[in-house]
Amino acid sequence: AQCDVMKEDASASASTLKHKTELNNLNTQVKAYEYYCKDYLKKYADNEKLKIEAALESIPDDWLISDNETQGISLAQTISLAINDRLSKANACMVERNTAEMERLSLECKLARLKRAYAVVTLERKCGVCFERLGDDGVMCVYPNGTVVHKECAKKAVSYTHLTLPTICSV
Repeated sequence: AQCDVMKEDASASASTLKHKTELNNLNTQVKAYEYYCKDYLKKYADNEKLKIEAALESIPDDWLISDNETQGISLAQTISLAINDRLSKANACMVERNTAEMERLSLECKLARLKRAYAVVTLERKCGVCFERLGDDGVMCVYPNGTVVHKECAKKAVSYTHLTLPTICSV
C-alpha cells in the first residue's frame, strides 16, 4: 500500500512538473509574442497604413508600454510620436485647405470688383496708349485702374507688355 502511495506521489509530481514546464513554455511564448508585437509597433507606428488606434485597443491590459528600455525609446514614446506626427500632418492639411479656400475667395472678390468696374467715356476722354480721342466706335478696353484704351492699342500694349502695360495699369 505504501508503494501505491509512493507511485501516486511520483505520478502527481511528474504531472505537476509537466504542467510547470508547459506553463513556463507558454509564458516564454507569451513574452516572445509581446516582444515581437511591441517591436513591430515601434517599427511601423509612423506608417500611415497602420491603424494606430486599433493597435492600441488590441494591446492586452497587462502589457507595460511605458517600461524603461535599455535600447532606444519605449513603445509609449513611439506611439506618442506617431500620434503627434499624424496630428501635425492633419493640421498641415487643414491649414493648406483653408489657405487655398482663402485664395479662392480672394480671387472671387477681385473678379467681382473687376466685373463691377465700368468707365464713362466722354468726348474729352483720350486713349491711355496713343492719347487720341476714344471716339464713338465702342470697341475699347477698360483696365482695372479705370484706364480706357482703343482695342488695337490694347493689343499693341500686350505685345509690348514690358514697355507699355505698367504705365497703363500697375494693377
